[in-house]
Formats: sequence, structure tokens, C-alpha cells
Amino acid sequence: MKKTHLLSAVIMIMIATKAQAFVLQGEALFNRIGEQARVDWMITDAVDVPDTTGMTFNFAQGNTATYSGSKYFYYYQLENTTHSNITTLTVNVLPADITAAGFLVTENLDAAPFNHSVFGEDESANVQPPVNPLGVNVSGGAVPHVSWVFLMPSLNVSKFSTILFLASDKPPIVWDSIMDAGAPALSGLLPIPYTGAIVPEPFSLMLLGTSVFGLCVRKSKRG
Repeated sequence: MKKTHLLSAVIMIMIATKAQAFVLQGEALFNRIGEQARVDWMITDAVDVPDTTGMTFNFAQGNTATYSGSKYFYYYQLENTTHSNITTLTVNVLPADITAAGFLVTENLDAAPFNHSVFGEDESANVQPPVNPLGVNVSGGAVPHVSWVFLMPSLNVSKFSTILFLASDKPPIVWDSIMDAGAPALSGLLPIPYTGAIVPEPFSLMLLGTSVFGLCVRKSKRG
């Protein structure tokens, strides 16, 4: 299917010298007529970069062991810059391609140890504390997906979510995602675990290239 919307994300690539891990981060825009919401995101290939020791994990799929044994870690944080309440974020990913899914309880991607920071990003949705989802739906049905559900409360205007996560042995690809804040849904592009059945977009190929670069740097440093 031909994409009609543009990716709005700025990437910062850092090589963490101590752990020799790569970190990708950006801010994705989710759009509908007259409104935008944002999702800050971060990807790393090291379970201890950032160090999540002491944080509370809520798993909808997998557990501490499957999470810790994964090759790639995907972190997301919704920022409600719309005029409506947000109830879900859905990414199209095969459950078989993820080793763990869930959220960190009441954590902020912009704060230590994550310290998400991208030049030019919008931080106007800043009402504390971070909002935890009611639950996470992992579905392998006709349209495989993972959905983080915000009900009681929903993600209200100017608020931001806690850190949502996926873990996988698959490297990143950028793909369609949706955010429900009443009809019509907001749509955007987020990096998710790569599934070979879908064709990468040009930006996805760049992400894959940078992930290979990070792994090569890490390997050469260890050598």
C-alpha cells in the first residue's frame, strides 16, 4: 500500500561508549485534520542501556527472562497535544516477533536514566504524573497488533503516558501505527520490530543500516 503521509521524526544516534550499545531516538507525529499528537521513542540493543534496575515492569506478554534475553528494546511515550482524550496506541506487529510487551509503571522517558532528547521536539504535553495504561492487548488475529489501552483514566489533553515497551530479536522497521482519540483516528509511523513479510520504507532501510552500524562498532570495540 502506498504511503500518503510523511514520517515526522528526528533521529539522534549515539554510541554509548561504556556498554558499546547503540541508541536511536526520535519523535513521531500522529496526524488527523487539524490535530497532532506525538510519540517519543527510543531503541537500543542493550538491556542495561538505559539501566532500568528498580523499575516496575507490567508484562502483557513475556516476562523478565524473555525481556532480558532480547536483542532489541523499543520504548514509547505518548504526548497528548490534541484537543481530545486518547484511549489507545496500536502498532501492527506480529506477537511471534516480540519477546515481551507491556509498560514501565509511572516512568518518564524524558527523565533519567532514559534522558530522551531530540532537537526541536515538542514538550508541551507535560502535566505530571505519567499516565499508566489500563492494560495492553496483544492480538494475533486477522490484524496482528499490540495496543496500549488508556481508560479510567484516558490520556487527557496535555498529559503524557508512562513508558510503553516492546522487546524483540528483530531489528527496527518504520511502519503504520494508529492512535484512537475519537473518530477519525490519528495515524503516524513508528519504529517496530521488523517482520520479513512487509516491505521496508526508505527510512526503515536507514534504520536497519544504522542498527547494523551500531552492532559493528560494538563488535569491533570488543575485539
